[in-house]
Amino acid sequence: MIERTPILNILTHLILLVGFLLLLLPLWMAFVAASHDITTVSTAPIEFIPGGLLLANMAEAWGKSDFDPKFLNSFIVANCVVTGKITLSVLTAFGIVFFNHRLRVVIFWLIFITLMLPLEVRMVPTYAVAANALSPFQTILDAIGLTRLIEILSGVRIAMEWNLLNSYTGLILPLVATATGTFLYRQFFLTIPDELVEAAKMDGAGPLRFFWDVLLPLSRTNNRGIGDHHVCLCVEPISLAIAGGHRPGELRRRRGGIEQSGPHQPDHRRRPADLASGDGGDADDHGAARPRRRLHAALVRARPHQHR
Repeated sequence: MIERTPILNILTHLILLVGFLLLLLPLWMAFVAASHDITTVSTAPIEFIPGGLLLANMAEAWGKSDFDPKFLNSFIVANCVVTGKITLSVLTAFGIVFFNHRLRVVIFWLIFITLMLPLEVRMVPTYAVAANALSPFQTILDAIGLTRLIEILSGVRIAMEWNLLNSYTGLILPLVATATGTFLYRQFFLTIPDELVEAAKMDGAGPLRFFWDVLLPLSRTNNRGIGDHHVCLCVEPISLAIAGGHRPGELRRRRGGIEQSGPHQPDHRRRPADLASGDGGDADDHGAARPRRRLHAALVRARPHQHR
């Protein structure tokens, strides 16, 4: 028996509609702000009607931000990472669920445990591995003494190095493995009835045929959800770097007249002018204190000492 509750259905849809409008409001405000000049945007009350400068503002922002290479980098990295994540996750889940081997539970839990590692814990090791992708193998050879043995016998010391910094490979490979994707595909594959697997076997389908013709078409919803989620995760750091005016991997700063390349690291050392003025770290791009703070420091130094 189907219970008919038209009033409850209307109320439910009204709640969903209000939630949808609330989610749409920030996007609409951003769209409206992009279609006005800076004076209109900075003036109260807030405009809710679009202006006529949308295309001009977008063209100016695109040109000033040099958005062509940034958009290309985001497009390449996001698509490669999402493709790699989906491929690796679905194959791993397929092997865990549909192949009866002793270590499948152990393998799944080893993958699942990595979800407990926060991003902050993985940042430095990931950078170290990207700086030299072969360093784990070099460590193993050094630990077992094989490097020393080869050096004694042949006079040649093995030093493996593969630098992936400032490259697409270094951006993509550390992000390909995902425990979340493996877990979601595994949970979905567990809902596949055994009768479907047996029917595929009776029709003469092997594992790869069953995977390609049965599982993948049924996994389209998972593919889209995981794809959208990881595209956002990939684009967000690049977007933050662009918003801050920096190019990932191409930041340059000057210290003492020497140009250095590398990730942006703020200089937290306190300079004499900052110490005298009671401030720390308020300086321009070249490491010099601003004129106002210089003047204040000079006045402090020139003030005669008061003797008790």
